[in-house]
Amino acid sequence: MQGFDIEIRFIRRSRRATIRVLPGKRIRVSVPWGFSQKAVSEVLANKHDWILKTHEIIEAQCKYEPLEWRSGMTLPFLGRNLTVKSFSGSGATVLIGEELLVPEKNLKTAVLKWYKEQVLIHLQERCSFYAFALGVSFKSVKTRNYKSRWGACSSRGELVFNWQIATFSADLVDYVVAHEICHLKEMNHSPRFYGHLQSLGFERRKFHQRMRVLKSIF
Repeated sequence: MQGFDIEIRFIRRSRRATIRVLPGKRIRVSVPWGFSQKAVSEVLANKHDWILKTHEIIEAQCKYEPLEWRSGMTLPFLGRNLTVKSFSGSGATVLIGEELLVPEKNLKTAVLKWYKEQVLIHLQERCSFYAFALGVSFKSVKTRNYKSRWGACSSRGELVFNWQIATFSADLVDYVVAHEICHLKEMNHSPRFYGHLQSLGFERRKFHQRMRVLKSIF
């Protein structure tokens, strides 16, 4: 693929080749152990048109203007558009209707602090909901500022999410949560795993393409 940076990953337990198109003209190819360079080239050639189309979609949806931190700015939060309004002096950040009231002196810091606190509360609630529905339990729910993932589940039952999913719509947040909850049953992406995900009401194809083009805005 001319003009693309191609990353090849060899996965010992993989049975087939998969392609992921990433922002910035990058392609990640995951193949079974022992796959030849010729075989990788054939896979890319067979998916040439799909790769170009997916790249166009990603580039169109991933472009955004750098945030200008000021009173009156609008930010997404779980499917809502909140208007940031600053006030003089000090005090707590408060959401009233669709307005997020923050102290003027530390506007950016206050907004980010509120986002991290509120999305953690939301994630804890949604994790409890889907864990109960699937009949599993988890040890903890935390947030981090991941660079290239939206969520993770450890074998110890520790769930960690990228706090910036706070800017996603509520259904996409639920999909990320349900995905990680299903890993409490299956620490892989086997047919059984997707069967659990479907039992929670999520069709992979419906959400997968939407998730691929999302990126952090902060």
